[in-house]
Amino acid sequence: MIKHFEDKFAGVECIGLSNGVITLHAMKQAGPRIIGLQVGNGTNLMAEVPLAGESEDAFIPRGGQRLWHGPEDPVRTYQPDNIPVAIELTDSGVILTQETEKKTGIQKSMWIEMADGKGELTVKYGLQNHNMWPVSLTAWPISQMRAGGFAILPLSTVDTGLLPNRRLVFWPYTDVRSENIVICNRYMFVQARYQGAEKAKVGWLNDRGWIGYYLDRTLLVKRAPYVAGGAYVDLGCSMECYADERFLELETMSPLALVQPGERLVFEEKWFVFSDINLSMEEDSVEEVIKDLNIE
Repeated sequence: MIKHFEDKFAGVECIGLSNGVITLHAMKQAGPRIIGLQVGNGTNLMAEVPLAGESEDAFIPRGGQRLWHGPEDPVRTYQPDNIPVAIELTDSGVILTQETEKKTGIQKSMWIEMADGKGELTVKYGLQNHNMWPVSLTAWPISQMRAGGFAILPLSTVDTGLLPNRRLVFWPYTDVRSENIVICNRYMFVQARYQGAEKAKVGWLNDRGWIGYYLDRTLLVKRAPYVAGGAYVDLGCSMECYADERFLELETMSPLALVQPGERLVFEEKWFVFSDINLSMEEDSVEEVIKDLNIE
Protein backbone atom coordinates (compact mmCIF):
# COMPACT_ATOMS: atom_id res chain seq x y z
CA MET A 1 0.00 0.00 0.00
CA ILE A 2 1.47 3.35 -1.06
CA LYS A 3 0.94 6.20 1.38
CA HIS A 4 0.72 9.79 0.13
CA PHE A 5 1.32 12.67 2.51
CA GLU A 6 2.34 16.32 2.63
CA ASP A 7 5.00 17.74 4.92
CA LYS A 8 8.10 19.93 5.03
CA PHE A 9 11.37 18.18 4.13
CA ALA A 10 14.82 19.80 3.97
CA GLY A 11 13.08 23.10 4.71
CA VAL A 12 10.63 23.05 1.78
CA GLU A 13 7.03 21.96 1.25
CA CYS A 14 6.84 18.51 -0.32
CA ILE A 15 4.55 15.74 -1.43
CA GLY A 16 5.72 12.44 0.06
CA LEU A 17 5.40 8.77 -0.87
CA SER A 18 6.11 5.77 1.36
CA ASN A 19 5.60 2.02 1.07
CA GLY A 20 6.99 1.10 4.49
CA VAL A 21 10.40 0.27 2.99
CA ILE A 22 11.46 3.50 1.30
CA THR A 23 10.28 7.11 1.57
CA LEU A 24 10.43 9.74 -1.16
CA HIS A 25 9.90 13.51 -1.06
CA ALA A 26 9.22 15.69 -4.12
CA MET A 27 9.08 19.49 -4.07
CA LYS A 28 5.79 21.33 -4.49
CA GLN A 29 7.12 24.87 -5.03
CA ALA A 30 9.73 24.01 -7.67
CA GLY A 31 10.75 21.25 -10.00
CA PRO A 32 9.94 18.67 -11.09
CA ARG A 33 12.42 17.66 -8.41
CA ILE A 34 12.82 14.72 -5.98
CA ILE A 35 14.82 15.98 -2.99
CA GLY A 36 14.49 13.09 -0.56
CA LEU A 37 15.08 9.34 -0.76
CA GLN A 38 15.34 7.36 2.47
CA VAL A 39 15.25 3.79 3.68
CA GLY A 40 12.27 4.05 6.02
CA ASN A 41 12.78 7.37 7.78
CA GLY A 42 16.57 7.13 7.78
CA THR A 43 19.18 9.54 6.47
CA ASN A 44 18.51 11.17 3.13
CA LEU A 45 20.59 9.49 0.40
CA MET A 46 20.27 12.56 -1.79
CA ALA A 47 22.26 15.75 -1.46
CA GLU A 48 20.62 18.73 0.25
CA VAL A 49 22.13 21.87 -1.28
CA PRO A 50 21.58 25.22 0.50
CA LEU A 51 19.30 27.62 -1.36
CA ALA A 52 21.35 30.75 -0.64
CA GLY A 53 20.74 33.49 -3.19
CA GLU A 54 17.52 31.93 -4.46
CA SER A 55 16.06 33.79 -7.43
CA GLU A 56 13.23 32.87 -9.77
CA ASP A 57 15.39 33.92 -12.72
CA ALA A 58 18.42 31.71 -11.99
CA PHE A 59 19.03 27.99 -11.94
CA ILE A 60 19.50 26.67 -8.38
CA PRO A 61 21.17 23.28 -7.72
CA ARG A 62 18.79 22.38 -4.81
CA GLY A 63 20.06 18.78 -4.66
CA GLY A 64 18.10 15.61 -5.38
CA GLN A 65 16.77 14.39 -8.73
CA ARG A 66 16.15 16.79 -11.60
CA LEU A 67 15.55 16.61 -15.35
CA TRP A 68 17.62 18.52 -17.89
CA HIS A 69 17.62 18.36 -21.68
CA GLY A 70 20.75 18.41 -23.75
CA PRO A 71 23.08 18.78 -25.53
CA GLU A 72 24.45 21.02 -22.77
CA ASP A 73 24.10 24.73 -23.50
CA PRO A 74 24.27 27.73 -21.12
CA VAL A 75 20.74 28.80 -22.04
CA ARG A 76 18.68 25.68 -22.80
CA THR A 77 20.20 23.45 -20.12
CA TYR A 78 20.25 25.87 -17.18
CA GLN A 79 16.66 27.04 -17.39
CA PRO A 80 15.36 27.70 -13.84
CA ASP A 81 12.81 25.33 -12.31
CA ASN A 82 11.80 27.60 -9.44
CA ILE A 83 8.02 27.85 -9.75
CA PRO A 84 5.33 25.49 -8.37
CA VAL A 85 4.62 22.31 -10.29
CA ALA A 86 1.25 20.78 -11.13
CA ILE A 87 0.73 17.70 -8.95
CA GLU A 88 -1.44 14.71 -9.84
CA LEU A 89 -1.65 11.82 -7.38
CA THR A 90 -1.95 8.27 -8.71
CA ASP A 91 -2.60 5.00 -6.88
CA SER A 92 1.11 4.17 -6.82
CA GLY A 93 2.78 7.56 -7.03
CA VAL A 94 2.62 11.09 -8.35
CA ILE A 95 2.98 13.04 -11.61
CA LEU A 96 4.84 16.37 -11.48
CA THR A 97 4.59 18.82 -14.38
CA GLN A 98 6.22 22.23 -14.72
CA GLU A 99 5.10 25.15 -16.83
CA THR A 100 6.58 25.32 -20.32
CA GLU A 101 10.04 26.89 -20.33
CA LYS A 102 9.71 30.32 -21.91
CA LYS A 103 13.11 30.34 -23.62
CA THR A 104 13.02 26.77 -24.99
CA GLY A 105 9.35 25.91 -25.49
CA ILE A 106 9.97 22.59 -23.70
CA GLN A 107 7.77 21.35 -20.85
CA LYS A 108 9.27 18.91 -18.33
CA SER A 109 7.32 16.28 -16.42
CA MET A 110 8.15 13.43 -14.08
CA TRP A 111 6.01 10.33 -13.41
CA ILE A 112 7.00 8.58 -10.18
CA GLU A 113 5.67 5.10 -9.37
CA MET A 114 6.60 3.27 -6.17
CA ALA A 115 6.45 -0.52 -5.90
CA ASP A 116 4.45 -1.96 -3.03
CA GLY A 117 6.51 -3.26 -0.10
CA LYS A 118 10.00 -3.11 -1.62
CA GLY A 119 12.73 -0.62 -2.46
CA GLU A 120 11.82 -0.05 -6.10
CA LEU A 121 10.77 3.00 -8.11
CA THR A 122 9.96 3.66 -11.74
CA VAL A 123 10.66 7.25 -12.79
CA LYS A 124 9.55 8.36 -16.25
CA TYR A 125 10.70 11.69 -17.65
CA GLY A 126 8.80 13.67 -20.27
CA LEU A 127 10.03 16.47 -22.53
CA GLN A 128 7.16 17.91 -24.57
CA ASN A 129 7.82 20.24 -27.48
CA HIS A 130 5.45 23.25 -27.48
CA ASN A 131 7.28 25.02 -30.29
CA MET A 132 6.01 25.26 -33.87
CA TRP A 133 9.15 23.51 -35.14
CA PRO A 134 10.97 20.23 -34.40
CA VAL A 135 13.60 20.23 -31.65
CA SER A 136 16.56 17.84 -31.40
CA LEU A 137 17.27 16.96 -27.78
CA THR A 138 18.26 14.29 -25.29
CA ALA A 139 16.59 13.52 -21.96
CA TRP A 140 19.14 13.96 -19.18
CA PRO A 141 18.02 12.89 -15.66
CA ILE A 142 20.51 13.73 -12.90
CA SER A 143 20.62 12.39 -9.32
CA GLN A 144 22.63 14.47 -6.85
CA MET A 145 23.69 12.08 -4.10
CA ARG A 146 24.98 12.92 -0.62
CA ALA A 147 28.79 12.99 -0.49
CA GLY A 148 30.81 10.37 1.36
CA GLY A 149 30.16 7.23 -0.68
CA PHE A 150 31.32 5.98 -4.05
CA ALA A 151 29.82 5.51 -7.50
CA ILE A 152 30.02 2.23 -9.40
CA LEU A 153 30.36 2.66 -13.17
CA PRO A 154 30.05 -0.68 -15.01
CA LEU A 155 32.31 -1.09 -18.06
CA SER A 156 31.59 -3.32 -21.02
CA THR A 157 32.62 -6.96 -20.71
CA VAL A 158 31.70 -7.93 -24.29
CA ASP A 159 34.51 -9.82 -26.00
CA THR A 160 34.95 -7.93 -29.28
CA GLY A 161 38.17 -9.66 -30.26
CA LEU A 162 40.40 -7.23 -32.14
CA LEU A 163 37.90 -4.37 -31.81
CA PRO A 164 37.59 -1.96 -28.83
CA ASN A 165 34.86 -2.51 -26.23
CA ARG A 166 35.31 0.33 -23.67
CA ARG A 167 35.11 4.10 -24.07
CA LEU A 168 35.86 6.64 -21.31
CA VAL A 169 35.39 10.40 -21.71
CA PHE A 170 36.91 12.95 -19.29
CA TRP A 171 36.05 16.62 -18.85
CA PRO A 172 38.99 19.09 -18.84
CA TYR A 173 38.84 19.89 -15.11
CA THR A 174 39.19 16.21 -14.18
CA ASP A 175 42.49 15.10 -12.64
CA VAL A 176 42.68 11.47 -13.72
CA ARG A 177 45.52 10.94 -11.21
CA SER A 178 43.18 11.65 -8.27
CA GLU A 179 42.86 8.89 -5.69
CA ASN A 180 39.10 9.43 -5.98
CA ILE A 181 39.12 7.86 -9.44
CA VAL A 182 39.85 4.14 -9.70
CA ILE A 183 39.79 2.47 -13.12
CA CYS A 184 39.60 -1.32 -13.22
CA ASN A 185 38.80 -3.79 -16.00
CA ARG A 186 35.08 -4.33 -15.37
CA TYR A 187 34.23 -1.24 -13.29
CA MET A 188 35.31 2.31 -12.67
CA PHE A 189 34.82 3.85 -9.23
CA VAL A 190 34.43 7.53 -8.31
CA GLN A 191 34.64 8.46 -4.64
CA ALA A 192 32.47 11.35 -3.46
CA ARG A 193 35.27 12.76 -1.30
CA TYR A 194 36.38 15.83 -3.24
CA GLN A 195 37.37 18.92 -1.29
CA GLY A 196 37.53 22.65 -1.96
CA ALA A 197 37.56 23.55 -5.66
CA GLU A 198 38.35 20.00 -6.82
CA LYS A 199 35.84 18.42 -9.16
CA ALA A 200 35.66 15.67 -11.75
CA LYS A 201 33.41 14.36 -14.48
CA VAL A 202 33.60 11.17 -16.52
CA GLY A 203 31.28 9.67 -19.11
CA TRP A 204 31.15 6.36 -20.93
CA LEU A 205 29.12 4.24 -23.28
CA ASN A 206 27.40 1.87 -20.87
CA ASP A 207 26.03 -1.22 -22.61
CA ARG A 208 25.34 -2.82 -19.21
CA GLY A 209 22.58 -0.28 -18.56
CA TRP A 210 23.02 0.53 -14.87
CA ILE A 211 24.92 2.81 -12.50
CA GLY A 212 25.21 2.55 -8.71
CA TYR A 213 26.02 4.59 -5.60
CA TYR A 214 27.01 3.07 -2.26
CA LEU A 215 26.73 5.03 1.00
CA ASP A 216 26.27 4.00 4.63
CA ARG A 217 25.67 0.30 3.77
CA THR A 218 22.96 1.31 1.30
CA LEU A 219 23.20 0.70 -2.44
CA LEU A 220 21.16 2.66 -4.99
CA VAL A 221 21.09 1.20 -8.50
CA LYS A 222 19.59 3.11 -11.42
CA ARG A 223 18.81 1.24 -14.63
CA ALA A 224 18.23 3.05 -17.93
CA PRO A 225 17.83 1.68 -21.46
CA TYR A 226 20.92 1.48 -23.65
CA VAL A 227 20.31 1.81 -27.40
CA ALA A 228 23.01 0.17 -29.49
CA GLY A 229 24.07 2.59 -32.23
CA GLY A 230 22.15 5.45 -30.58
CA ALA A 231 23.24 9.05 -31.24
CA TYR A 232 24.57 9.79 -27.75
CA VAL A 233 26.05 13.23 -27.05
CA ASP A 234 29.30 14.15 -25.24
CA LEU A 235 31.48 12.00 -27.52
CA GLY A 236 29.05 9.10 -27.28
CA CYS A 237 28.23 8.88 -23.55
CA SER A 238 25.07 7.09 -22.41
CA MET A 239 25.87 7.69 -18.71
CA GLU A 240 27.99 10.22 -16.83
CA CYS A 241 29.21 10.89 -13.28
CA TYR A 242 30.15 14.26 -11.77
CA ALA A 243 31.56 14.92 -8.29
CA ASP A 244 32.63 17.91 -6.20
CA GLU A 245 32.69 18.67 -2.47
CA ARG A 246 28.90 19.13 -2.32
CA PHE A 247 27.60 15.96 -3.97
CA LEU A 248 28.07 13.23 -6.56
CA GLU A 249 25.83 13.07 -9.62
CA LEU A 250 24.56 9.92 -11.34
CA GLU A 251 23.54 10.95 -14.86
CA THR A 252 21.73 8.91 -17.51
CA MET A 253 20.99 10.05 -21.06
CA SER A 254 18.77 9.11 -23.96
CA PRO A 255 20.06 9.19 -27.54
CA LEU A 256 19.35 12.39 -29.45
CA ALA A 257 15.80 12.48 -30.81
CA LEU A 258 13.99 14.87 -33.10
CA VAL A 259 10.79 15.78 -31.25
CA GLN A 260 8.04 17.14 -33.46
CA PRO A 261 5.72 20.01 -32.40
CA GLY A 262 3.27 18.78 -29.78
CA GLU A 263 5.10 15.49 -29.29
CA ARG A 264 6.81 14.27 -26.12
CA LEU A 265 10.07 12.39 -25.62
CA VAL A 266 9.70 9.88 -22.75
CA PHE A 267 12.68 8.28 -21.01
CA GLU A 268 12.45 5.77 -18.16
CA GLU A 269 14.65 4.81 -15.23
CA LYS A 270 14.21 1.97 -12.73
CA TRP A 271 15.57 2.62 -9.22
CA PHE A 272 16.46 -0.13 -6.74
CA VAL A 273 17.40 0.58 -3.12
CA PHE A 274 19.15 -2.16 -1.14
CA SER A 275 19.93 -1.74 2.57
CA ASP A 276 22.37 -3.48 4.91
CA ILE A 277 24.80 -4.21 2.07
CA ASN A 278 28.47 -4.96 2.66
CA LEU A 279 30.39 -3.60 -0.31
CA SER A 280 33.95 -2.46 -0.96
CA MET A 281 35.46 -0.53 -3.86
CA GLU A 282 36.81 -3.68 -5.48
CA GLU A 283 35.65 -5.56 -8.56
CA ASP A 284 35.18 -8.94 -6.89
CA SER A 285 33.12 -7.37 -4.11
CA VAL A 286 30.83 -5.69 -6.64
CA GLU A 287 30.51 -8.87 -8.72
CA GLU A 288 29.42 -10.85 -5.67
CA VAL A 289 26.82 -8.26 -4.64
CA ILE A 290 25.28 -7.80 -8.09
CA LYS A 291 25.00 -11.57 -8.45
CA ASP A 292 23.29 -11.91 -5.06
CA LEU A 293 20.91 -9.04 -5.84
CA ASN A 294 20.20 -10.12 -9.44
CA ILE A 295 21.17 -6.69 -10.76
CA GLU A 296 22.32 -8.20 -14.06
